[in-house]
Amino acid sequence: MYAPIDDYESCYLGGTPHDEPCTQAGQNEKMNKLECEVYRQQLMRTYGTPPAGSFIKVQRNDHEFGVYYDLEFMYPADLDEESEDEYLSYMWKLEQGCENWDKEALKELKENNYNLLSNR
Repeated sequence: MYAPIDDYESCYLGGTPHDEPCTQAGQNEKMNKLECEVYRQQLMRTYGTPPAGSFIKVQRNDHEFGVYYDLEFMYPADLDEESEDEYLSYMWKLEQGCENWDKEALKELKENNYNLLSNR
């Protein structure tokens, strides 16, 4: 099990690949959560599973236009120098993100009637 959330540092990752449209704050929470979960899985397919004790979570955020969701990489706050490199290296990869949805992500989005795919 994971430690209390206060024992973690976090890194914002966004909610979709860089060159893809995303659900806007307050528009459709269900679709916004879907795109985050699909992107989370794509990041792990691309960069591997997070190091032990860390995870990628879907984060709810409140905004004046409504609720929106994005991803955060959570990693232990009390890392020693030796293990810190592993977590920061993985985080750096995640921050590079993905440009577009991969084939598996597109398939899952289409199966869930995701409506922001431009003629694919």
